[in-house]
Amino acid sequence: FLSGRLGAQDAVRIASAACSEHSGPSQCSAQAIARLSGLSRKSQNRALMKQFVESCPGVIEPPYIVKLPMAQSCPEVPGEVTVRDIEWPLYLPVFSIGKYLETESARKVSPELQRRREAWTREVRPDLQPTSVIPVGLYADAAQFSKKDSVYGFSWNFIESQERHFIGVVPKSFLCNCGCGGYHTVQRILEVVAWSFRLMALGVMPTVRHDGSELSEELTQYIGENTTSPVAALLEKRGDWSWIKSCFNFRSWASSNICWKCDAGRYELSFAEFSKQASWRKHLIDNDEFRARCARSSSGVNSALLDAPGFRVDYIAVDLLHCLDLGVAQVAFGSVFYEYIQDSSYGPSKSERLKSLNLELAQWYKKSPQRSQVGRITESMIKSGTSSPTFSAKAAETRYMSGFVRELAANWKGSQFSSEHKKLRQLLFESLDEFYKTLHADPWSPERARRSGTDFLQYYGELHDKVRGRKAGSGDRPVTRDSLAWSIRPKFHLFQHLVEDQVQYLGNPKLYWTYVDESWIGKVSSLAAVTPQARAIWPQVIGRLKLSEALER
Repeated sequence: FLSGRLGAQDAVRIASAACSEHSGPSQCSAQAIARLSGLSRKSQNRALMKQFVESCPGVIEPPYIVKLPMAQSCPEVPGEVTVRDIEWPLYLPVFSIGKYLETESARKVSPELQRRREAWTREVRPDLQPTSVIPVGLYADAAQFSKKDSVYGFSWNFIESQERHFIGVVPKSFLCNCGCGGYHTVQRILEVVAWSFRLMALGVMPTVRHDGSELSEELTQYIGENTTSPVAALLEKRGDWSWIKSCFNFRSWASSNICWKCDAGRYELSFAEFSKQASWRKHLIDNDEFRARCARSSSGVNSALLDAPGFRVDYIAVDLLHCLDLGVAQVAFGSVFYEYIQDSSYGPSKSERLKSLNLELAQWYKKSPQRSQVGRITESMIKSGTSSPTFSAKAAETRYMSGFVRELAANWKGSQFSSEHKKLRQLLFESLDEFYKTLHADPWSPERARRSGTDFLQYYGELHDKVRGRKAGSGDRPVTRDSLAWSIRPKFHLFQHLVEDQVQYLGNPKLYWTYVDESWIGKVSSLAAVTPQARAIWPQVIGRLKLSEALER
């Protein structure tokens, strides 16, 4: 029922059937559910949810109601949409972190996380020992749940933990449509989230709301006489590039200057240049410079999340799933597969070469079974229309294919490409596979990750230039837009920041990639998909998610 795969009416029927075959205590759960059979379908759903809530007293905290600017139909003018403040429920970490901390198992944190925690303590709470501060991460993303709408979800977690804790969801169709692209709705949510972290930095529970008004009676009763909260710090923000842009109003991949970590761009300070002499290296943006630019801005683009105590722009993580598995690696794999099906040494026709490629892949899977496998590679998965080659597959399928592509490049039988080209290609995929292997190495070595990642980019740049006839040492590599293999996209630049500096202060990318988060937002999307109307998404989806968390605990 909570996952949305069983309706309330069917749940009542099943309970009634169970009761008819079993004579047990009169107050058993099945009989309590069966007694709802006389209600209407809509009433059964509400009553069943109420029963679940009442069966978990104190486990589910009351929601914190916030007025969010949302797009709403205008009753005065049919067909017109206006922006109005709508009451919306959120579940803030300050109210629940103590409860979740009780079930959180103690574990050793990474050296990088320990250094972040020590830096936060020196800046915000020098009166405390760093080990007494709880490191917390924040995630936000969107997932489509119908042909016309998506659901935006927010969650928090104990850093380096696999559990995710619900904050709230908002349908995309409800976001502010004043021309801000939903930014105002997102910022209102982040304002109260940042307020929650200010309270946790002090280690106190709220006595009033974020705007100074009284807390709800339900929250006041829930807090009771408890005036303290565990001291917690926001030390990590995760999400794909699109969501990072939404949360912080950062530059996008389509802008003239694309990066929030430096001034690299499409025309000047080319993001396609990977060398140590790249011009963008003289225009890096650290935390102080970023905040100074926000202060100088007249457009009001400051993100409310920057008000969380001790939060730094360095804590905004480039996610490996979106940057590498669904980005850089797929462009590289698409390029080598494209060259394979162009090489006549593998067959007289393209279809024969594809058949040969799939045979090699099947043999490799048989020799090296993987958790996630591609069934069959088709031509459309390698190159679509006039765009440059890009392999189309799921993130995990791409990542687990790294060893195959390394072997493919090392044992290339074709004769269409020069020995220098084949050698560069071999070194490139050796470096990429080595980088993937560092993620699971014990102990983790940031230097090994940096070296293998930068080697991959260097070899990739040389292949890019070779295919396009560009001579080395002729200034910054220009950004090209063509249909040739080995193209350089904006995600290559983000990957360079990830391997050169992010691994030094955030640690192993495996500890903050968003695979678990993507599963969480997928669950939110699935619940939204079975909700009859977008208007009903908040009581049903939010209620069921909170109850699911309670049952799992």
